[in-house]
Amino acid sequence: MKITRVTAIPVVVPVPIAAVNDPEFFHEPLNRGPSGGFDGEWVADMPFVIVKMASDGGPVGWGDTPRGKHNETLQEQMAPYLGLSVEEITPTLPLTDSLSLRGIHTAALDWAARAREIPVHQLIGPQVRDSIPVDRWSGFRTPAGAAAIAKAAVADGYKGMKLKAGEITEAGATVEAIAAACGKEFNVVIDPNGRWETVERTLPHARAMMLANPNTKLEDPIYSDNEALAMVRRQTGITTIKTVARLADMHDAIEHDAADCFNLNGTWPGMIELGAEATTRKLPFWVGCSLQSGLDTLANIHFGVTQPMYNLGADFSANFLREHNLLTGEPTITGGQAFCPDGPGLGIDVDKDAIERYRVGDPISVP
Repeated sequence: MKITRVTAIPVVVPVPIAAVNDPEFFHEPLNRGPSGGFDGEWVADMPFVIVKMASDGGPVGWGDTPRGKHNETLQEQMAPYLGLSVEEITPTLPLTDSLSLRGIHTAALDWAARAREIPVHQLIGPQVRDSIPVDRWSGFRTPAGAAAIAKAAVADGYKGMKLKAGEITEAGATVEAIAAACGKEFNVVIDPNGRWETVERTLPHARAMMLANPNTKLEDPIYSDNEALAMVRRQTGITTIKTVARLADMHDAIEHDAADCFNLNGTWPGMIELGAEATTRKLPFWVGCSLQSGLDTLANIHFGVTQPMYNLGADFSANFLREHNLLTGEPTITGGQAFCPDGPGLGIDVDKDAIERYRVGDPISVP
């Protein structure tokens, strides 16, 4: 059995902005725009792609790519999968060279696992756990708005929450409001996505966060400067998280003493490599999401149950904010833990009618 056709289906699945940001932050788009600054489109307006992997007479595999990817790039990345057999599809197959197109590889893994009638995680490695931790995710909130979301998260069984932050975000007041509403044992991660840019701009925020709750964590306040991140860590004592997509990035952060834990990203081979290194060094991590569909959520869980150090709350609850997850069901999440489906492939089927309903352009296929 071999892959005979790969199809990319562009979809737009709405996300109400009020489900992500408070009105004071409706101007924040979450993502960077063409200029490199934070002036991009609102995520709900950007198409993302559902990938379908098919063979003659065999199963169909599915994956998704993050928002805003181009058809020409997709075709180039899909073509090398044509003609591959079930036995040739592995997580370390180095065909998809872009983090943003990891979903093509995910579709191939789903296809191969369904053909073998096994769950995807058995292709990745030995299962070491039944579930992975997952936290509530939200975008930009005022302190009062963050506290309200956090209280609702506790009622739903979550043990922590991740929030975005900009220059005008009152990070210390936000952490303080959440601690007052939920207790200091409720985990809080503040993620400026590099918006604070310098040590001088980051230190007041970090100090205020530590004063409000020493258990808080700070993710990526400054991009591409491990020396600066290490300085913030030394001067404030705050727990820092760094997003990495390559092993060299993780090593550089470790050498600079810039991070306590990590948000893993990258291709499937890259994540396998990063997960193994984190396990060897006993460094906690989670795998980030890009506000996609339930397919991304399932792939994350399957990877996670093979990883001993996947001990930080995942942020794929962001995917739940979309109007539809494009699946016929939901993974089981209870008590702040996401449980891995035990069916073949990713374990839950796609909702083909929903994919067609949210489709916004003609599918493209190879060949």
